[in-house]
Amino acid sequence: MVEVEVYTNKGCPACVSVKHYLDRKGIDYVEKRLGKSRKTDIEFAVRTKNSKKIPQVFIGGGEGGGKGGGGGKGGEGGAEECREMRW
Repeated sequence: MVEVEVYTNKGCPACVSVKHYLDRKGIDYVEKRLGKSRKTDIEFAVRTKNSKKIPQVFIGGGEGGGKGGGGGKGGEGGAEECREMRW
């Protein structure tokens, strides 16, 4: 199974939309909430090259994709559909 990680932030409507989409499609994901830990914030900055766009979706450890784009590398089951999503 491909791991899907979603970086979110409090009060982000697009973050809620992407999580609802993944839930409806039955795609398991790990939510990483920005602002909760310094470690997560640093990890986000490194992985996104200091992007300010959220949500960011990472599939299979690949590159992220912000709102309006898909995720990164991967390709099993629901992950392919997740890469092509528009929320």
